[in-house]
Amino acid sequence: MTVPKPIVEMLREGETLLWLGKPRPGFLLTPYQQFFTPIKYLFLTMMAIVAGVMLSSTTGFFLVFAAGFLGLVVLRMLQFPLELLGRRNTDYIVTDQRIAIKRNTFLDRSETSVEYTPEFQMTPVDSPRGTTTICFGSGQSLLGFAYPRNYPLNQTLWCPAFECVDDAITVMDLIIDARDKFTFAR
Repeated sequence: MTVPKPIVEMLREGETLLWLGKPRPGFLLTPYQQFFTPIKYLFLTMMAIVAGVMLSSTTGFFLVFAAGFLGLVVLRMLQFPLELLGRRNTDYIVTDQRIAIKRNTFLDRSETSVEYTPEFQMTPVDSPRGTTTICFGSGQSLLGFAYPRNYPLNQTLWCPAFECVDDAITVMDLIIDARDKFTFAR
């Protein structure tokens, strides 16, 4: 396996890379999303037309309101393409000392890592189209960029997660073995 240079630079001295993966590519929609997405885009298109009509108004208040409203409509319409781009540029890293998530998009350039400790928690959650999300910690993972998994039910605790992983059982077994070796070696 050829390891990209940014991943090698992220590793600490003496740390060994055990697994490197990515989320499943493509649009991953739940049955609920498959049903309502066309309806949502039809509704958002109508709202964009309304906002366009409002922008043609000469009243200053309507111009500001319509521009902000149109901006929100466009952001909602870009949700799935941005989510696709985010998954394409995300790397999941399992080492002998920690797990790490490296995102490299124009919206999010970040590295998140969770050290192996005796309190290290890992929870699998079913994701769309037969994939699994592995949550690390005691919160909800992010779904896409903006919402907690149980939005809008006031779930505000987020945790790092490997989202939309195909071989989740293998990855979880590897993480459990690495955690046990690391915590018992201390």
